[in-house]
Amino acid sequence: MHTSFLLAWFRRDVRHQVTLVLVAVWVAAIAHFRDPRTFFVPLATIAVGTIGAAAYFRWRGRPQFPASALVTSLLVGLNLSPWGSVWPILAAAVIGGGSKFLLWPIRRHWFNPAAFGIVLASVLFGLPVAWWAVSWSWIPSAILLIGMVPVLRRLRRLWLPTTFLIVYTSWIGLVVGEIGPVLRQLVDGTVLLFALVMLPEPVTSPANRAWKYVFGALVAGIVITVSVGRKLLPVPIDVFLLSLLSADVIAVLVQTGMNWRAGQALIFEKRRISRSEIRNPKAVGKES
Repeated sequence: MHTSFLLAWFRRDVRHQVTLVLVAVWVAAIAHFRDPRTFFVPLATIAVGTIGAAAYFRWRGRPQFPASALVTSLLVGLNLSPWGSVWPILAAAVIGGGSKFLLWPIRRHWFNPAAFGIVLASVLFGLPVAWWAVSWSWIPSAILLIGMVPVLRRLRRLWLPTTFLIVYTSWIGLVVGEIGPVLRQLVDGTVLLFALVMLPEPVTSPANRAWKYVFGALVAGIVITVSVGRKLLPVPIDVFLLSLLSADVIAVLVQTGMNWRAGQALIFEKRRISRSEIRNPKAVGKES
């Protein structure tokens, strides 16, 4: 009974499945580097992020397992180098997790939490964005593909990384003029961790209607623009994460504008009906 309950609990929430994929990547990285810091630093990041979120939920009177905070903390721990100072990495986990509870204008939160925490900590403390846990071999890439594709199909979000990879690798192919670099990008751990886990984050990355085709391409377009622009004006922020945060803002503003226009159209229609009722109430009654 206990085993079946845990299995049902695991299947019910895809965040638990994403956590399992990231833990598998983490274990593979630990086995590769054989350095205690690759274990203890991400573990500390997870502890700080999840305990902080659990304390917040308890304070609000809604105690629950902080699955989202666990994923965010794992991403922070697997991205920022464990061979540097620990405190800025812990700060990144707190910033990323805490950003979900801020009352952002228009919407509860605008930005991908992990990307927001990593970028802000990188700017504040000068941390290099390392992608250390996935950049050492093809093994993390295989884990991410095997683990994340079924999850994204279940969420109906597979189009987001697909359109991103099509646009991004097409640009690389046009610039380089060879197929080899394109294929290497398709199995690169950094690209896949970003495209399969961070890009399709359910809350901040829209995937309804046309957005499921547009958002990934939008992020890829910003990556290309920033990459080209850095030759003229260097930007000390990771290109992928900066592009994702920029696309989050664009998506929020566009959706807000569309919602405002729909609201105005609804108000106009209600006013038109009200005027019709005043002028000819019998005719309106027959129509209804």
